Order: sequence, then structure tokens, then C-alpha cells
Amino acid sequence: MTHAPGAYTVQVAREAALQLDELRVWWTQNRPSARPTFEDALASVLASIAEFPNRFPKHPSRDVRYCRIEKTPYLLFFEVRSSDHMVTVVTAWSASLGDPP
Repeated sequence: MTHAPGAYTVQVAREAALQLDELRVWWTQNRPSARPTFEDALASVLASIAEFPNRFPKHPSRDVRYCRIEKTPYLLFFEVRSSDHMVTVVTAWSASLGDPP
């Protein structure tokens, strides 16, 4: 993934990737006419995270930040390693899934 100078590299942890795949399938089956599409909304938020991840709020009790995927009830939780300009998405969550991670 290529970014502008100073941008962070974003990776998605295996568990988060599985969660996002499940969310993508559900969204595609149940919201087929939604705009932006789930894929577009996810790509947009990942690009925003890569640009400046520290602008997003910190979780009150964990060492992660979070942001909403546009037009969805889903949040991405991610860790920021400023020393090597790396962000790792660790989970994708919605209140419909139960207690927050």
C-alpha cells in the first residue's frame, strides 16, 4: 500500500479481517443499494486513518483509537505505532454485536 510522505501504513489483523469480511457480506446482502458501498466506506476510513491516525479519539480504557465506518454503525479499533508509522486495525465492532471489545 503506497501512501503520501509521512502517512502511516495500515494493516488489518487477522481477526479484524474476518470480522470485516462478515460485515461486508451482511451489508452487501442487506443494504445492496446503500451508498457509499461498504467497500468504499471502508477504503475511505482506512485512507483517513493512514493520513493522520492520532486525530481519532482514544478508547477510555484501552490503548487503542477508534473511528466509525461512514454510514454504518461499525467502529474500527486500531493501534498506532508512531515510531515506525504503522497502524494495526485490531477489531471491527457494532453495538448489535454485544459488549464492546
